[in-house]
Amino acid sequence: MSSDYVVIRSGASVLRDDVVNSQLSIAAIGLLTLALTQPGGVDLGAETFVGRGFDEETIGASMQELTDAGHRHVFTLTSATGATDQITIFSDESIGSDVALERFLQNRIGPMADEAKEILK
Repeated sequence: MSSDYVVIRSGASVLRDDVVNSQLSIAAIGLLTLALTQPGGVDLGAETFVGRGFDEETIGASMQELTDAGHRHVFTLTSATGATDQITIFSDESIGSDVALERFLQNRIGPMADEAKEILK
């Protein structure tokens, strides 16, 4: 399975006030901030963040927190040949999965985006 990581910003690499002032933990806010400063395609899996002040359990809980809050979305796509790809999207605003996938498809080119477009037709 291949993985792709996507960052969706609405114009800044800093967090919006409504995110900073939300109920997200400091660990989740820090993880989101770090994720949003990375260029697209960089590995943003949990193992990337371990050792930067938090343990695996805290990172896992923070990722789940971001998912629950609409700042992180994970999609697994299966092609007609049975190959699977995982796409993880981080967003600086809380968005639904449908919006996250739509923005991914609008702003991404390459084999994974083309395959996703075919699967979602």
